[in-house]
Amino acid sequence: MENQNNLCDKLTSDRIRALPIAQRSWSIPKLRRLCTDTFRLQLSFAWTPAEDLEFQRSKKRTTKLCAGTVYGGIPYAIGGLGNLYRWMEIYDEKTGVMTVPKELPREFYKLFCNQCSFGSFWAWSRVSNSLTYKLTNDMMDRNGCIPIGEYSYDPSITDFADYTTTRICEENGRQAMFRSYAVLQEADGIVNFTTGGHVRMISAKPVVYYNEDGSIDGEESYTTFLDQAAKYHTMLQSDGSEYLVQGGVDTKISFEKLFTAGYLPFTIPELAQIKGRKRKRVDIASASLKGWNEEESTPLGQCTAISNYPISHLIFTAHDKDGGKLDRLVFYPLRGKNAFARFEQSLDFLSEDTPHRRFVEKYEKVTISMVVGNGREFTVFKGKPTL
Repeated sequence: MENQNNLCDKLTSDRIRALPIAQRSWSIPKLRRLCTDTFRLQLSFAWTPAEDLEFQRSKKRTTKLCAGTVYGGIPYAIGGLGNLYRWMEIYDEKTGVMTVPKELPREFYKLFCNQCSFGSFWAWSRVSNSLTYKLTNDMMDRNGCIPIGEYSYDPSITDFADYTTTRICEENGRQAMFRSYAVLQEADGIVNFTTGGHVRMISAKPVVYYNEDGSIDGEESYTTFLDQAAKYHTMLQSDGSEYLVQGGVDTKISFEKLFTAGYLPFTIPELAQIKGRKRKRVDIASASLKGWNEEESTPLGQCTAISNYPISHLIFTAHDKDGGKLDRLVFYPLRGKNAFARFEQSLDFLSEDTPHRRFVEKYEKVTISMVVGNGREFTVFKGKPTL
């Protein structure tokens, strides 16, 4: 189906920074809106590469990004771990130009591109630290993806790769699944895993049509979604100019197509409103440097940066004696799929001859800060470190 709204505002860095930090006192609708606002920005901000860039999107496909062409959102790549916070480090907010750091060309796709499960994860992380899934095949209740509606599946199932979502839909039947799709709300999710996995985030309350006998008309009823995907769409910025957006931005899909594709509806613990199940409140983010002892001058390489929210990256900043900034260097964790939701990052790379160790050795005063999933940046160290 066609996009419900083909107008995407041109994104500036100010709009990313303007995303609020979720509070425990917020209503569920306000939390839901923050998730979808984050995902929509992630999919639609306008940028162009400083020079032509080619990378392996998957085992069989290569993507070429052309300098001067205006794209929308984070590029898609299987195995990508990117998010808006990392992108801000390589994005010129005045010109919209993206420049890949010289030391990271081979890792670009992994660090800055994205795939569906990771894109939705970082959007939900604005309000949630409960998700432990890694890929679409384990987006189940035990990993924070709570089924909603009246459909069910065997709780002993541990992986959709062995018991497909299409099979679950067929066992529950069309009307049970249609009624489950009908209770979806903004920022809930839908996941399938049959021949390959995919997840989408719902962007608006579904529109439901009923037949004369009271059953749901699956062809006419529909919902809208956001998703990180490979296909490019030509869309409009707020100034009327065209650009290429990768993924779905408020795209319509019928209940019948959801059923045929084997999609299961779910929500996350911080958004759950399920009778008999206690909702998890939003946690206030925190961060610290585990193992650090100032009196004993603990070597930084023996310390670990930890947070109760997933970690995006670390920032090393050098200061002069008056506190002015002299230099800056970013550390991007190279996380494999088995360590997707990481809540700690060892600083053991400072024990080796690395750019970050040389950076710390060069300056008298260094600050180490950490950017986490809910949008906060925490300072975890400040001073002259011991190496």
